[in-house]
Amino acid sequence: MPVPEEEIRRLARAILDRLGQSGQSWHVTEIAPVGRTSFRVPEEALDGVVAVESEVVFIADSAAEQPETLAAHFTLGVDRAEAIMSLASQLQDHLIEAASGDPIPPCPGHPHPLVAHVVAGEPVWECPQSPVHHRELIVPLD
Repeated sequence: MPVPEEEIRRLARAILDRLGQSGQSWHVTEIAPVGRTSFRVPEEALDGVVAVESEVVFIADSAAEQPETLAAHFTLGVDRAEAIMSLASQLQDHLIEAASGDPIPPCPGHPHPLVAHVVAGEPVWECPQSPVHHRELIVPLD
């Protein structure tokens, strides 16, 4: 069953809000089915990749001097927790790079970022060294 666009927008916004500690102002500009988007993947990048049905979430940094746009996939047809974890991980990777490697989201008391995982069917951020040190929901599953 397709996930409504507003639900994907809400999830992306919640993830960006949690990752927003970088001081950047990212917002969702568009959500489009992969087949209807102008976002083009180079053919060589598709080598060995299994095509999956997904929505592309376009996100822009409105506060940047030169606005930057990124695209992340919300994969359809997989467990919702997996789709949320994957979206969070994609956004995290980009924002860490944009923040020159700062840990986003930071692990409390540690110099590294939290890592996105699915634990007991819930998408979580957790400490990569010791999950008992810190674990929090990426977004609550309603």
